[in-house]
Amino acid sequence: MRFTKSGPNIPNELIEAQKKGELLFFCGAGVSVPAGLPTFYSLTKQVAERLHALDDDNNEVSQLLFNNQFDRTFTALKRTYGDKIVDTILLNTLKVTKTPLLTNHENLLKLSINEEKKPFLITTNFDLLFEKVDRKIKSFVPPYLPDLQSKDALSGIVYLHGKWIDPKKNEPNNLIISSQDFGSAYLSHGWATRFLSNLLTRRTVVLIGYSGDDTLVRYLLEGLNSENSENKNQIYAFERGEQSQIDKKWAQLGAIGISYPNHDDLWNTITEWSKYSHDEDHWNKHIFELSQKSPKDLEAFERGQVTNFISTLKGANKFQLYDPPARAEWIYVFDKYVRLGEPKNLKDEAGNEYLLDPIDLYGIDTDPNRTEIELAPSHLKHDIGEDFIDNLTIDHSSNLRERISNLEYRKLFSVNSRVTSLIRWFIKVIEQPESIWWIANQNHLHPLIISEIEKEFSKTTHSLSKYKIDFFEKLILSHKLLERQPTITWYELKFLVEKNNNLFTNSNLHDLESLLEPTLKINHTFSHTSYLATEDENNQKIVFKPKFIGFNHDAIDVHENSLIDVIDILARSLTKYLNLLKITSASISSFLHLDYPTIKLNDFNEDMYETYDNIGKIIVWISHLINRQIKIDENEIHKLSEKWPKNDSFIFNRLNLFIWTYSQDIQKHHIGKHIKNFSDELFWSSVLEADLFKLISNQWNNIQEEDRTIIEKRIIKYYPNTEYFDKKRFEQSKIYHIGRFLSKIESTKIGLSESSRGYLIKIKSSDKWRESFLDNDPFTPNVISGSVKTNTSMEMLDLTLLTDSTKLLDRIEEVEKDRNIVFEQNRLFIGLIQKDIPYVLKLLSNELNLNNLRESFWQQLFYNIPDNATLEEKLLIANTILILPSELISSCRFCLPQWINGKLVNTCRSNQPLFWQVWDYVFIALNTMGVDATKSSFGDIRRGGKIIKRSRKTLDYALNSPIGQLVDAVFSTFNAWELDPMICKKDYLPRFELALNSVGEGADHAAVMIAYRFNFIYYNYKKWTESHLIPLLDIENPLSEPVWNGITLNMPYKESSLKIKPYLESLIKSKPEWFTNEKLKNNLAVYIVALSFWSHSYPKHYSDIELRNLLRKCDIDMLSHSLWMLNQIIIKEKNWLSFGQHFVKNIWPKELAFQNSRLSERWLNLILETSNDFIDATKHIMPYLGKIESGSLFLFRLVKDDKVFLLEQHPEEILMLLDQVIGSRIEHYDFYLKDILDRLILVEPTIKNNSSWRRLKEISR
Repeated sequence: MRFTKSGPNIPNELIEAQKKGELLFFCGAGVSVPAGLPTFYSLTKQVAERLHALDDDNNEVSQLLFNNQFDRTFTALKRTYGDKIVDTILLNTLKVTKTPLLTNHENLLKLSINEEKKPFLITTNFDLLFEKVDRKIKSFVPPYLPDLQSKDALSGIVYLHGKWIDPKKNEPNNLIISSQDFGSAYLSHGWATRFLSNLLTRRTVVLIGYSGDDTLVRYLLEGLNSENSENKNQIYAFERGEQSQIDKKWAQLGAIGISYPNHDDLWNTITEWSKYSHDEDHWNKHIFELSQKSPKDLEAFERGQVTNFISTLKGANKFQLYDPPARAEWIYVFDKYVRLGEPKNLKDEAGNEYLLDPIDLYGIDTDPNRTEIELAPSHLKHDIGEDFIDNLTIDHSSNLRERISNLEYRKLFSVNSRVTSLIRWFIKVIEQPESIWWIANQNHLHPLIISEIEKEFSKTTHSLSKYKIDFFEKLILSHKLLERQPTITWYELKFLVEKNNNLFTNSNLHDLESLLEPTLKINHTFSHTSYLATEDENNQKIVFKPKFIGFNHDAIDVHENSLIDVIDILARSLTKYLNLLKITSASISSFLHLDYPTIKLNDFNEDMYETYDNIGKIIVWISHLINRQIKIDENEIHKLSEKWPKNDSFIFNRLNLFIWTYSQDIQKHHIGKHIKNFSDELFWSSVLEADLFKLISNQWNNIQEEDRTIIEKRIIKYYPNTEYFDKKRFEQSKIYHIGRFLSKIESTKIGLSESSRGYLIKIKSSDKWRESFLDNDPFTPNVISGSVKTNTSMEMLDLTLLTDSTKLLDRIEEVEKDRNIVFEQNRLFIGLIQKDIPYVLKLLSNELNLNNLRESFWQQLFYNIPDNATLEEKLLIANTILILPSELISSCRFCLPQWINGKLVNTCRSNQPLFWQVWDYVFIALNTMGVDATKSSFGDIRRGGKIIKRSRKTLDYALNSPIGQLVDAVFSTFNAWELDPMICKKDYLPRFELALNSVGEGADHAAVMIAYRFNFIYYNYKKWTESHLIPLLDIENPLSEPVWNGITLNMPYKESSLKIKPYLESLIKSKPEWFTNEKLKNNLAVYIVALSFWSHSYPKHYSDIELRNLLRKCDIDMLSHSLWMLNQIIIKEKNWLSFGQHFVKNIWPKELAFQNSRLSERWLNLILETSNDFIDATKHIMPYLGKIESGSLFLFRLVKDDKVFLLEQHPEEILMLLDQVIGSRIEHYDFYLKDILDRLILVEPTIKNNSSWRRLKEISR
């Protein structure tokens, strides 16, 4: 946990040890520096200067001091000047001011306490600053050290290296300052080492105020490592620096390093920690205050403090008792699948798109960043981050997993736990929008949540709104239904039935019914909740839908003797489904369009495959079974259908309609009275038309006259108009539908009754009737997607009457805006385009002559020109473009260049001058309309309502821009026209130069598109490329950024590398302000390794030192990608022994900064991939490996992947690698380590005697 924003991350082990009084601070010179005392270097130098021992830069003292060998410096001083004078000067140098800054000492005394809350610490400093803070504190000076065998609590200050004595008193001292003193205390006599070794069995020691390079640390830890105590606690050490380097340095000394950026950050942390430890109520109040705020308004470390607090049972108990309770929004922080969830593109109120990344709003300080998550292997992403609502990720000793949501809650003990404490908090804020959003996105909830909600509803009064009451009632019901889980799976039942020749036993039928028990689930497709909702919204909507969770998509074959039993169970399940459907907000129309499938009866498997949801599959299944039963014994079906729900518009009326359609004795069904009772919404639904048409075709001649009359009257009656429909539009629809139905009946052998036939004649005499209405096939919904039908028919317009272009287009506009028919949108103009392009062009041209631009119609034209348009029609469009005003071309700036690129290129294969004429005309028009006309259609990215700075000079932006599409069209002609590039360069190169001078973003998009084809251009137009394109790489050139963005997307030919070389070196060295594009940087890193590969063979493109210096300028992400490229080359070329070795030995930088965890992971992956050269690769790479982080792919692959065999072939080398890369502390989800160590014993039993194996085994427990 971090106590401050930029402070060190304090391990929980230290926080808990401090609470128990088992933490001991071991204090060095750095503790007293803020009080005005010198560092060990400054102290040594001041003493030497007082003795004039540094007059000669080449004498022994000067050389030892220069090499930071302070203990040996004091040895030389004492040998030359004598002990007494050196000690006197030393003690005088350590005098402090009358009012030294003692804040650090005060805080360390508060933290370093025993079980009785009394201070106990060790210092190697000689000063008395701790005693200035507490004058009553006991002190110990060697050889009189605390008795570690005593049962009394250890307290006081241990001056391990001696204590300051006033030099005026002329008393003897035994300060440990020279190399002989250190050797005696820690090595030869070893009294200090033994004391500390014994102390480590009772205390967790933290070194503070030291560096891993200090002489003292070397003596101390080397001495301790020589001791063989089995029960020693771990040693921790604070040091300024980067964590991976600190890890490596201290791991070599047998300790765990804790890094921090600046000394102030450390001391600020110590201050806050001391407040926390000294006053638990103060910390509790601090967490309470944080909990009352929105977590997104806090810093990541503050959110981390809250998660740390609730990660213990005691903390969670306190958290749930807060009054008022913590905001529900904290669930977004506690649930790692929310806070580390995928970013999402959203739109603000103004319609501007922005990217919302939950890590930015709810991440904690120990979470990885987005890039690290994306680079993690997919099989390890589940292990990233801590899930604070899951007990196993926090309490590793627990054997029973418990989580607030998304577990199978079959075996759950009723105990108070950290998770149940969090649930009790959550229940208190259950009505807040964050809770509702979170619940709506869970599959299962902990039973305690449901029971607590029920308790809330049992109260006589509560403040919940009607909407929320409805939501929670359905939520409770859905979980109650989930409790009825069957004891058999669908495939187990299928196996048993098929084994019994598809006959269902009574037991099988019982299991079938239990598996087909529907439940309620939230339907995310039609629910509306703002992503990560934080406030109540009027338009918030959570929709529940019945689901069959036991049914597993596959139907079971049914023997004919079991048909009626299975049909009966399916019908009962559908009845239960229907009862649940009625308490949801489902409409008949949406169910018929989206859920009820089309039954073709041609192929059962095809019908099942084309049906998406389980409800649809069950309806397909029962329909096919009914059809089989009708052929065997229709009476059984008739009896069964009599028990079905009456007048149900969702399912059973359509099932009855299906039975009547295929009935062999339809008269017994008396269908007239049934159809008469069909609701208007069902009968006149567009999806029922096909069913009714099929019934008429199959059965009209067999239906009793009385029933036929009822049906005819039902059709002619139509349905009453409502305010929803325009009167004129209603009359049009009425004529259309009644006319189609009556015409269908009239086409049968019996036909219509006389009165109905007269009504049909009346309809057909109406000026609104079109005989073409009969050509339209009945509407069949898309049962998979439920898409909206697009009506492009022009029948509702009489083109002979509407000859005026303005009136016609106005009428089309009016009709297209009309959405009176559900699931249908009118796109008449598209129909007109498909029917008659010359007529469309004539209309629009007439409007241009009348100064009516009609931008939307021109846009529809360019977006919807059919693929089957003739060559003459497309050429006519091209010629028409040449008369369009610039304003109109600007309005069509996205669709028109796309059409030129996508269609006109091929159209003008035999008329190339026309293509260039159109290209030039559109290009000039766009540039004359100003910078807005050349902008990309991609908008700015927003995060949290703020615009995120992102380059608009990339290929993505260019591909969605007018100029980018025009430039791409030029390149498209190369292949489409099959011309020799050298012959037609006069058409290409001038236009490239023209495009590079476009206004606004146009030049950038042209540059990135041209640079993207760099290899093609360099190959065909080398001189032009060297004179016009490569110079644009100069970082001072305004087009440098887009050219670099484009050129790196396809690795430039190696032949061009020498020309690019000076620009690459300048870019990497200078890193201009725009050099932040991750894709660009990573592509450059890959290119550098490719250069290394090319330069390995003759001719040399770059020297080894030039390549090494380029890599030195790369950041961690770039270096990681460079090693990925190295891996790819070595795998493909199988050249580890040649190029791979050379790269590691001569090109890769050797500084500590290049040995962090991410790069080490890449190196380890390379070692695993070079399994044929495993030992050699390990030998060369191992010196440059740092410590790996938790969730390592290396550990996973050794256990789970295809590299397991390496454990058997190279157990000792594997152990060496593990010892090198695993520090003293490893996170809990690296459970693979224990598995690896156990496997190593099986392969090589004696390996457990290896000290490295024993160390790692201790860590893996």
